This record gives sequence, structure tokens and C-alpha cells, in this order.
Amino acid sequence: MCNRGCEPYYAVDDIIRAFSHVQAAFSDALLLLVGGGSLEPQVRELARQLEVHNVDFIGKVPRSDIGRYYDEADIFINASRLDNMPVSILEAFAAGTPVVTTAPEGIRYIVEHGRTGLLSEPRDWRMLGENVITVLRDPVLAATLTRNAYEQSRTYRWDRVRAQWLQLYQSALMGTVHSDPKQKAAAAQNSLSVGVK
Repeated sequence: MCNRGCEPYYAVDDIIRAFSHVQAAFSDALLLLVGGGSLEPQVRELARQLEVHNVDFIGKVPRSDIGRYYDEADIFINASRLDNMPVSILEAFAAGTPVVTTAPEGIRYIVEHGRTGLLSEPRDWRMLGENVITVLRDPVLAATLTRNAYEQSRTYRWDRVRAQWLQLYQSALMGTVHSDPKQKAAAAQNSLSVGVK
């Protein structure tokens, strides 16, 4: 399952290519593409040219319905060429859906290869497909990735990050925002114990 739009930077065309590789190993595999986008006609044409079957173009769905697609999926797949901190990956973490994704710089901060997901370089659709095959063939790995990712998703809950945000805003107002990464990390860690309500 992928719920990224058919836009250039989300590289849904690479997902189709990766899925063609997956289908060579799992002929009955199904790909759910949730969301529309300006490049959807080209993505549909690529699927036709590659003779990829079992690709279901769901279209846009209300946010209230997205959870059922994570529940139905065995894997969340993402092929971004450029990204920062996609909510869709955090949603997959929280839903217990294993994540296989490319690793533009922002994603490397939230997905740890082999611990919370499997990573490949952007545009390397063959490795993306290999990673999907690895998860499908190794249920122990899938369970481990899912468990670790779910635990990590809890660090993004509002009750955990609220105090950190308030601390950063207070520091900015007082002119004490730290430019050193170690100082930033220490300030963020200290903010967890502030207990702001």
C-alpha cells in the first residue's frame, strides 16, 4: 500500500517498477495506490506497459478512512525522491504496518534501516522491490520492524512533544535558542521533564 500522491517528488512510477519486481516473486501480490495526483495517467500507463496486474488505483479518500487501508496492507511502500518527515510513515508506524521506503535525507531521521523499516536509495526501485520481498519472506523481521516502529511512533504523540515545542518557543523568546546540535538535544531532553500544562 502506498498513499502518496502521483506527483514527481513521490516517485509513484518507481513504486510501479518495484512492484513489477515483487510480482516476479509473488505473482498474486496486490498494490493499493491511495490518492490521486497530476501524474496518475502516466503511472497507469507505466503499469500497463510493464504488464503489472493487481494494481488498484483507489483515488483520494477522506482522512477518516485511511486507517482501514493501513489495516488491510501487509507493507507500506514509499519511493520519495525528496521528503522531510512524512506523516504517512508515522501513520504506518502507529498502525503496525511494516515500512519499506527510499531514504531521502528527511526520512533517514525517522526510519532506521533494519530496526523500524527497510531503506533504499531514492530512484533505486530494484532495491525497493527487494526490500518488499525480504519483508514478505521473513515474518519474524516484519514483526520486529513493526514492533520497533510502533514503539517509536509513541515518541511523536502530542503529550510527548508538547513540552518540547513549548521549551523551544520559550528559548526563542528569551534569545537562548541553541545552535549546537548537542545543546539542542539537551534542551529538548530537559523539556520533557518541564511538565508544562
